[in-house]
Amino acid sequence: MKNKNDREIIKAVLSKVKAELDPARKWWTNTLFHFTDVHNAVQILEDNCLLSRNEAKKREKMTSDNASPTIIDQTNEVWKDYVRFYFRPKTPTQYHNEGFRPQHQKTLNGAHCPVPIFFLFDLESMLFMKNSFFSHGSLASPYYTIYNTADKFEEMPFDYIYHEGQFNRNTEWFITGHRQAELVVPNKCSLEYLKRIVCRSPAERDTLIDLLSYETFQKYADKIVVDTRLNLFYSEWFYIEKVNLMDKSISLTFNEGFKVRGTFKVYLDIEKLDSGDKSFWEDKEFDQKSSLRINLSTFDKPTDYRVKFYIDDQLAFSSGHYTIEDLPF
Repeated sequence: MKNKNDREIIKAVLSKVKAELDPARKWWTNTLFHFTDVHNAVQILEDNCLLSRNEAKKREKMTSDNASPTIIDQTNEVWKDYVRFYFRPKTPTQYHNEGFRPQHQKTLNGAHCPVPIFFLFDLESMLFMKNSFFSHGSLASPYYTIYNTADKFEEMPFDYIYHEGQFNRNTEWFITGHRQAELVVPNKCSLEYLKRIVCRSPAERDTLIDLLSYETFQKYADKIVVDTRLNLFYSEWFYIEKVNLMDKSISLTFNEGFKVRGTFKVYLDIEKLDSGDKSFWEDKEFDQKSSLRINLSTFDKPTDYRVKFYIDDQLAFSSGHYTIEDLPF
């Protein structure tokens, strides 16, 4: 797959597939997808590379594990030495672990990805790497293996990989398996071919930026965007859409999550930057709603402060309120 002829074959395959897709999915044929939690996303950007599962554990870099223990246990140990990417968004795994969910509604043995971040890579560039391989389906299944030749790429079942909509339950395992076709790179992968870093909401973009070092933010600032029309996320569960930090109050707008059946424990940490004094607000049975306003009357006067908002002990928002002269950048 590395010589000129192989490249032309692969380009022709992708061009043919692209021509057959509807406008909303055509861009998938140019893109490779990596989906992870915001804490892992920060680690990836600070390190300027992606690590395989085993390599991340070895280096103690796996900040948040959003994979199902059951799926991991049944995955061949060989594939845990590879960095793994998908050919599409909205895979079955993402469906089962995206978003804040009440404990009784978590479906992957409690594993979930409350604040998801997408890394989008240039597909052709990644395919043409000397050490990249691809599969026709999920490598968590024993039925698939990896290839790196043009003839095997011609056999990629893109009708199923890019499949959208309902399907016959008798063939569910077949379609869902192909929807998780992968490209893999051994041990670690640089961010050389990274195109975009996509967040689900403005509040989650603010959180990602806040957790990054200043130097790393400067390096990737032009790539960090909010998904306004790419339709990368299911958005079926609870999360924070927008936050407005003001002198005397904090207002939050939520995606309520039409699938949520239950309440959350939420709390807010507020720290005054000039004195280090802290305030705390909580609701142990927060029934999801569209908005919330928190009065900062306990503060002596308007000042600069930092905020962290948690949902069921998971960080959902982090940022600061600064006067103009105190902005960190």
